[in-house]
Amino acid sequence: APLFVTCRKPYNRLTKSGIQVSVRELGKLLGIPEVHPHRFRRTAATLALNRGMPIEQVQKMLGHNNIETTLIYAQAAQENVKANHKKYVI
Repeated sequence: APLFVTCRKPYNRLTKSGIQVSVRELGKLLGIPEVHPHRFRRTAATLALNRGMPIEQVQKMLGHNNIETTLIYAQAAQENVKANHKKYVI
């Protein structure tokens, strides 16, 4: 059974692009710029890394075959650490 369906009959399975459109529209209604499903994925990965989750576990969480792909998120997490260090420590 589908996890997401359309709001109107015949309640068809919501496609990937349908989910993207719905999330973007919700973001606009809430006044949040540039909202898209991948932002949630990226945020979850970055938060996990910032809180000390081992990169191998983040790799599995994201379903990456190659850890090099996951390292992209680790770079973003490292940039956050640097920015927060400047903001709060220096």
